[in-house]
Amino acid sequence: MNKIKYLFVFLLMTLLISSSIQANQNIQSTQNNNQETNNNQKSEIVVSLNVGITLNNFTNKLNEINKNINVVSSFYTKAPKRLRNGDKNAKTLKLLLSSETLNVNQLIELIISIDVVEYVEENVKMQTLSVPSDPEFSQSWPLQERANDTDLDIQKAWDTTYGNSDMVVGMIDDGIEINHPDLKDSLYVNEAELNGQDGVDDDNNGFIDDIYGWSPISNNKNLDASNFHGTSVAGIMVAQRNNNKGSSGIVPDSKILSCAASNSDGKLYGTLQCLVYMNTLKAYYNEGDSRGVNIIAINNSYENKNKIGIYSQSKYDAIQISEEENILFVAPARNHNINTDIYAHYPSDYELDNIVYKNN
Repeated sequence: MNKIKYLFVFLLMTLLISSSIQANQNIQSTQNNNQETNNNQKSEIVVSLNVGITLNNFTNKLNEINKNINVVSSFYTKAPKRLRNGDKNAKTLKLLLSSETLNVNQLIELIISIDVVEYVEENVKMQTLSVPSDPEFSQSWPLQERANDTDLDIQKAWDTTYGNSDMVVGMIDDGIEINHPDLKDSLYVNEAELNGQDGVDDDNNGFIDDIYGWSPISNNKNLDASNFHGTSVAGIMVAQRNNNKGSSGIVPDSKILSCAASNSDGKLYGTLQCLVYMNTLKAYYNEGDSRGVNIIAINNSYENKNKIGIYSQSKYDAIQISEEENILFVAPARNHNINTDIYAHYPSDYELDNIVYKNN
């Protein structure tokens, strides 16, 4: 069938469902969390270096000004358009830095003064958007035909397509229950890693043991959700049909690829790593590389915790690269009677053409 038509139908359905799963967000919990401070916690920041700057270049300069700042982790990513100067292979290095003696503002002020640094951001905490705890949530009214037309009219869409296994839906969340009876046959499978050695990047795609997806938290295949959120969202999208178990997902014949970016310690840096993972696999696909995966869209049912309206340049850059790789970024906006034309909400409010979101 026409892929554009399929994609439009898929997105419309996913966005509406994503909007509805936010309705029971616990506002009081978020308000209480606003009282958090950096007392007895490490300060963490995300640093983006200029094109061509290596880790050694940066650490040499860092040691000249402060030896008590730790480089926790780093990864290379495709440079954003504004920095490439015609070099399509240009890369930038992202780093996670921490300090036990400086607060976040002091750490940012110090690091931004280093001449090889492009920008610095706080490694803000992330939170998934809540879903009801009903185990049969995927059977609820949004999938039904209703007289007032406040539903997806999913049966009409299924007259056209149930999706197909050649189109993969990415999901950045808290993980997924890979042995769930209604999901296990809907998982994208990396055969090279499935049949390879444990702890080895068998297909040399840059990610260890990414059989059904990948976790930057553990740097391996551990996708088990810290709570039910990712599993519930996956069920809404791709739960199997005609198997006499549970209900059917929106596109039950498609496959899902999960990246577990958030748990109790989920932060900005993890979601960036997941976006790099998805972008890398789609870039391989676009180049005709056998390591590639045809990821058509990424579902992102999360937001900054406590700092919802804070703009992130690193997140913008990562989503812009998704746009270049022809990946749609699906990001539900908040409910709670908040006008997002007035009050910014990220990641849904970045001004990029590949972002689609639904607000009530």
